[in-house]
Amino acid sequence: ISYAKEIEEIRLDERITYLGTAAFFNCNMVTEVTFPQALKSTGQAVFGNCSSLKSVMLNEGLEKLPEYVFQNTAIESVILPGSLSSISPLVFMNCSNLQSIEAAEGSQKYMSEGEVLFSKDGRELVLYPQGSMQSSFTVPDGVQVIGEYAFSDARNLRSIMLSDSVSNLEDGALIRSGIESLELPDSVTSVGSWVCDSCPYLKSVSFGNGLKTLGYQAFQSCKSLVSLNFGSSFTDLGLMAFA
Repeated sequence: ISYAKEIEEIRLDERITYLGTAAFFNCNMVTEVTFPQALKSTGQAVFGNCSSLKSVMLNEGLEKLPEYVFQNTAIESVILPGSLSSISPLVFMNCSNLQSIEAAEGSQKYMSEGEVLFSKDGRELVLYPQGSMQSSFTVPDGVQVIGEYAFSDARNLRSIMLSDSVSNLEDGALIRSGIESLELPDSVTSVGSWVCDSCPYLKSVSFGNGLKTLGYQAFQSCKSLVSLNFGSSFTDLGLMAFA
């Protein structure tokens, strides 16, 4: 939109049920947005590159948030409504100020512990706020899956401790994070593609004895990596795993 950068305020009619893809892309003067009560879902990148957007109030009734809805915004915290049934792990891509992701009480799909979002049953760590100031994080007992892009761009994070319940690190789980070392317990049997792609401070990696295969470009562009331990069960190195 040619006049996007001139828009300072967005008022959405309460009857709107859907916001189209990139509807307010590059409206970088806007600082806050309230979703209309009838809204059910949005397209991708609706508020992408709204670089001054700090405050978002999501409506109860919202069901889906796809990729890049709030990409490159200044959002500091967000409360996800209880009605939300689907959220893309890339919805807050490059939101370096985001310090808290909270699930509303009554949510059937998600829960939050501290500032971090989990599945309701606690088996999957869904999203870690990339602007968190914590330098270390311990994954709670009972978590089995570190979800896709769960810790992406968590640049302040230097240390992560995985509990013995973790069995799977999905694609991009720690991509572009600030971790300095990674030690996988024997319980981990699957590591996806790009899991630690472009982690600039990562120096050492130790695979547990349960891991057999490594995903595509898993540790690509980890330029500080100097130490590897492959464990006793490892059989298959993914393509370009250490490119």
